[in-house]
Amino acid sequence: MTTMSCYEGIHSEFLNDDELYWRAVCRRYRPQKSVVIEVPSSRPMSRGGRPVLVPAKGYLNSIQLDCSIASNQWDRLGASVPRGNVLDHIGQLLPKDGLLQLVTYQNGIQNTLPDFLSMGRAIIDKLIQFYNPMPLVIGLYNRSSGITVDLDRSVKHLANQPTETVLRTALFFEEFARRLSAQHPSFRWLHIAHSEGGAILTRALQALEPKESALMKKHLITLSYGPLIVTPGDLTLRSKSTYSKGDNTTLRYAEKYRKSGKDQYDDQNLRVDFVNSLDPPKSILPPGDHGFEGRTYQDSLAKNLKTLAGNIKGNNL
Repeated sequence: MTTMSCYEGIHSEFLNDDELYWRAVCRRYRPQKSVVIEVPSSRPMSRGGRPVLVPAKGYLNSIQLDCSIASNQWDRLGASVPRGNVLDHIGQLLPKDGLLQLVTYQNGIQNTLPDFLSMGRAIIDKLIQFYNPMPLVIGLYNRSSGITVDLDRSVKHLANQPTETVLRTALFFEEFARRLSAQHPSFRWLHIAHSEGGAILTRALQALEPKESALMKKHLITLSYGPLIVTPGDLTLRSKSTYSKGDNTTLRYAEKYRKSGKDQYDDQNLRVDFVNSLDPPKSILPPGDHGFEGRTYQDSLAKNLKTLAGNIKGNNL
């Protein structure tokens, strides 16, 4: 798969419509695909009743991707972790009566694999406070290739140019949506993104086929922290982006939502919050208060997850 040839064969009429454009690009790289997630059988899946986030391997045909997975439902599969594709057992790993069935997450630039796993553990720390039973958690690692390559990829997201990361994420999203709808027609899916992960989320949603896109608009909730691109509400059931006022990395990309200096933008399915920094940056230069595991975004994550749980219980999404 090469990014340079992504434009070839894309009809010019699509260029003025983001969803049609990205969908057309993704179709060029949508073969008879095989989406697989495999879990190392030697790793413990729970400890003291708490799900353990473990590294996993994702495969899109012959392309290998790093993932992570955590579930409190492994005992439904018997004594051993299943070999082969964990997604073949997703119906047994989803909590049928939970507030959420699936939580996925994706990191931003300049994150190592340990950073990515740490992000997942921070999310689980908050989920267990408000969600019982725990949803299935799957992370999709946005691999860093060095600051120059990562920044170049981010610029392409802003310029609406295809990247392999977006195309792969879209194909995984489609697979998740199809399997969830088959196993749990009224499923609720939460995706959490940070920084560049927010841009990948937006472009991936724009690339989905109409059937899967319709499922996202009915079932997907997104929480993004310091996202490079604010995900439009018309792509999801509900979309929320949160920015620290001390975020010197991505805050400028959301200034259009700060109408009349207000700290909250709320329009139908989209909400954007601007929150005070709990870790005031020491410099006006990036990154400032941009880290996902900093106090500001962790505090906002906990508040947002608590509010979301209350809204689901009150049938107020």
